[in-house]
Amino acid sequence: MTDQPPSAATTAAADREALGRIVRDTWVAWAREQPDPKPSWLVGWDELDDDQREVDMRIGEALAAALPHLTPPPPDSDRTNTMHHRLGCEYDKLHASLMVLRAEVRAVSGE
Repeated sequence: MTDQPPSAATTAAADREALGRIVRDTWVAWAREQPDPKPSWLVGWDELDDDQREVDMRIGEALAAALPHLTPPPPDSDRTNTMHHRLGCEYDKLHASLMVLRAEVRAVSGE
């Protein structure tokens, strides 16, 4: 038996799963920060049923498709100031999380 490169379908399935795992890991991390998280919020990828995994994979794919087109606003722009005003201190945490997610998606997609 010879080693053959994975097919495009196998690679795509692995990428979908990797993206789904990123979504689930992010969700669980957020849930742990909540004062009284529902037990279902803390369920990891390996414990999810196929339907729940499919949802996380679709979210991951949607984010992966959108991220290359998103650019953060300049630091002193009206858009940034408006987001800071609406979100308060949560803006910085959200922005940092999005930048981490962007880097992870790029790593998974081979960019």
